[in-house]
Order: sequence, then structure tokens, then C-alpha cells
Amino acid sequence: MLDVVNAIQTNMNNYLLSCGIFIDLKKAFDIVDHEILLLKLDHYSFRGIINIWFSSYLQGPTQTTQIGPHISERLDSTRGVPQGSVLSPLLFFVIYQ
Repeated sequence: MLDVVNAIQTNMNNYLLSCGIFIDLKKAFDIVDHEILLLKLDHYSFRGIINIWFSSYLQGPTQTTQIGPHISERLDSTRGVPQGSVLSPLLFFVIYQ
């Protein structure tokens, strides 16, 4: 971030324009459809045991919402990839190719 700020300040001092595009992909990881992802992996020759492994990796996440003391019932999540793993950006890339 400091490099960006320094580059902008340098450009301003030299009367040059700066343009930045910042993309937050955090929410984008939440919209990946598991079924479509597994079909695409199969299309790219990730079949058999590896496809079963990916299916297992994606299964199981649940979500709840809490407002004050009230907690919603637990729902299975059929979308999204686990965030914070090395595989998440790769799986996100696969689905949007």
C-alpha cells in the first residue's frame, strides 16, 4: 500500500495523472457453485478419485445467522469455496474460465 501511495505522490509532484483499480474478490469466492465447479474440473480431466476428493473438500460447510440472542437454523452451503486456502483462488479461476 505504501508503494502505491508513494507512486501517486511522485506522479502528483511531477504533474502526472495516476489511476488505480482495486478489486475486492472476497465476496466473489462466495458465489462459486459447487456443481458447476465439479463439472468444469471433470471437463479439465480432473476425474475419478481427484474429483471425489474435490467434492468432499467442498461438502459440509454450513451457515447460520445470529441477530442478538436469536440464531437461525443451520443451512448447508452449496456455493462458495473455503477462504484462506491455497486452492480457493485456483478453484475460483477454474469456474470463470
